Parts: sequence; C-alpha cells; structure tokens
Amino acid sequence: MKLNIFFLIIGLFLSIISKVLQFKIKSYAYIGNIIVIPAAICFCLAILFSIKKYYYMFFAQETRLKAIIIAVLACGIIVSFQLMMILIFSGKEIYGLIFLVPLLLLIFLFIRNWFIK
Repeated sequence: MKLNIFFLIIGLFLSIISKVLQFKIKSYAYIGNIIVIPAAICFCLAILFSIKKYYYMFFAQETRLKAIIIAVLACGIIVSFQLMMILIFSGKEIYGLIFLVPLLLLIFLFIRNWFIK
C-alpha cells in the first residue's frame, strides 16, 4: 500500500471518530476536538507523500533527513493552526492567537527548507 493512501485512510478514520464524538456524543466533544489534531497530521502526511518531489526526497538516503524535517515542520504548522482554531472557536478564547507566532515561524521555516537544496 502506498504511504499516501495509508495516511489518508487513518486520517479519514480519525476524522469520522472525531465528528461522531463531537456531534453525536456531546459529553465527549472535548475528546473529539483532540482527535482532530492527529487526523489533520495524517492528512498532511498524505498530501506530502502525494508530491513526487517529497516522495523521492524521503526515500533517497542523502535527503531523508531533510524530508523528515520538512514533515515535522508541516505537521507543526497543522498542529499550531488546529490549536489556534480550537481555542478561538470552541473555547471562545482569544488566547488562541498566541499560536499565530509559532504558525508564522513554522511556515517561514517550511518554505525555506522546501526551496533550498
């Protein structure tokens, strides 16, 4: 099985579980909010492994470390964004904007690592 399909299936499964907990079982809605984060990470990895440049970078021995760094940065972007949105919209807290700083920093580092050889 290709890695992008594997991560996509896991992401879909976690997303379905998350939505069931959020909307059908209201007492476990907070757990549904937390399960969204690994689902988003799986979707991010599915997208990365769908890109040929990244796929070859990951399986080439000399560029594997760079590919792992790019994946960590991309997943960090997703986690920062998800936490910011959960805090702003679910908890009605403006403190979620604190996650805007690491979000922008990680975006900068991701773009820098993606385009530098």
